[in-house]
Amino acid sequence: MDKRTHTLPSGTMNSMATIVATNHSGFCPHETIQAFEFESPWVAQELSGSIAWMLDTWANNTAKNILYTRFESFEGSFEELMLSVGEDLQHESLYENEGAEQTLAVVHSLREKYHDIAASCAGSNDRDYKTQSLRARLEGDKKKVSSEELNNLKALAQAECPVAEEADEFLENMLAARAADIDKQNERAKQIIPTIIEIHRSAKMFAESHFDFIDLPLTKQEALVKFMVKTLARLKVTGASALAKKPLEYARAIRAVKKQIDLLENVLWVRYPHTDDLENCTTQGMLDNGRSAKRRACSID
Repeated sequence: MDKRTHTLPSGTMNSMATIVATNHSGFCPHETIQAFEFESPWVAQELSGSIAWMLDTWANNTAKNILYTRFESFEGSFEELMLSVGEDLQHESLYENEGAEQTLAVVHSLREKYHDIAASCAGSNDRDYKTQSLRARLEGDKKKVSSEELNNLKALAQAECPVAEEADEFLENMLAARAADIDKQNERAKQIIPTIIEIHRSAKMFAESHFDFIDLPLTKQEALVKFMVKTLARLKVTGASALAKKPLEYARAIRAVKKQIDLLENVLWVRYPHTDDLENCTTQGMLDNGRSAKRRACSID
């Protein structure tokens, strides 16, 4: 058993107890952004923009998952599904219970809210705020050979062909084959873009204005908090250059970032200790029930 301890900073216990007691009502990413609006408008701008970007990514990925999940039980061709799925999703009952459709509606509500927050933070920092539409994100999201994959292919070529010239030819052939495969994948991805946009349109019809962070599945909540921690850690480094001519703001930013990272890590520890892989649970009760079902299925109890 893991017996590691977690020490809370002084003054944090009461706020953490409140989070435990209320489960959902103790944290909102907007509060973290607001903490930087005075200490470092630059951090507020960068963090809010990053959160909005992540929500856009989630929106497109969730819409794709809905399309492919529906195809698994669809009695017809993929082309037939693409023609009908947008209309099929225009039923309120799909968004009344936890599931991918409700999650997409919540994400749509949040992305609009956080793009507005990011635009406001940028304006306060005398900066323009530019964003891409979901369609533009889909069109620009093209697969390519990553640097890591390229290094692995080079290592494979060297292992298979001790002679340098042969290794170069071997690598060239593998890259050509990989490029052809990637081109096919990108073409398939391009073909489904209109359908993904239709799925977005249907979900936006049910994106209630009152939806907030607490309405996301627990695993999504946890993922966003972790993303915020990583983003703030990155901003400590990039801020050295971005705020090079504002040393006082950078010093304030470093202190504020450290404080907020500590608070976010405590949120993770208290609220999301074991969310497992229960993707669409939005309440602790659902999470507990899901775990019990998994234990029964595995004959653990």
